Amino acid sequence: MLRSLFFAFALGAAACGYRSSPSQPLTPEVKSVAVGPANAAVAVGQTVQLIATAYDANGKVVTGLTVTWSSAEPGIATVDKNGITHGVTAGRAQISASVTSATGTLTVQVSP
Repeated sequence: MLRSLFFAFALGAAACGYRSSPSQPLTPEVKSVAVGPANAAVAVGQTVQLIATAYDANGKVVTGLTVTWSSAEPGIATVDKNGITHGVTAGRAQISASVTSATGTLTVQVSP
């Protein structure tokens, strides 16, 4: 009797989607990335810290995800994995920050 009761419970739990081990929490989908500060500027040979903020579809900030940084014009400005941007030569460089499948960009002015 006890054995059949346990079997019935296990079968019912499986049918309801019960799992004996905890599942990983779902990561919210990132819909947009904002990069700042808005008027970022740096002199040749100097650095500026950029910040990326990821948002979900409801405009809520998503934290704890990896940001991948890149520069479209590394001859003008480079950016490291932490968002620190280094002025190489005078001009304008587009810096991108990607979080999952969303990307935000910012133009950094490099002055002589």
